[in-house]
Amino acid sequence: MSELAGKRIVITGSSRGLGRATAEAFARHGARLVLNGTQAEALAEAEERVRAEGGEVVSVQGSVAESATCEALIKTCVQHYGGIDILIHNAGQVRDRTLFKMSDEDFDTVIATHLRGAWACGKYAALACGTLAVDRSFR
Repeated sequence: MSELAGKRIVITGSSRGLGRATAEAFARHGARLVLNGTQAEALAEAEERVRAEGGEVVSVQGSVAESATCEALIKTCVQHYGGIDILIHNAGQVRDRTLFKMSDEDFDTVIATHLRGAWACGKYAALACGTLAVDRSFR
């Protein structure tokens, strides 16, 4: 039996590309997945592909730049599967511009997705886990 069998996994940015490929691979190993993406059509296709691999899957549409989406991802995992074991922050934004051409809005979008998204998803996952094991050896 795979070490991923039965694991409850949230993968942000999993409606296409590397995120979707990861979800499909995890589904083949028995993981239970919560997918995320901003485009409904791509997200529905990703769900179909995960199911075709034998995986259990639900999804949450929205941008992880919004804390409400991050909270919904974790709550969905807890409600459907009873908790969360693994969080993979794969969501990303690319603005193919040089320093001189990037607008403030482009920069803010990239930062919100990459940094705020990782922070907010991690925050809600940690809260869902209850207590955190803290290494106090650095005091």
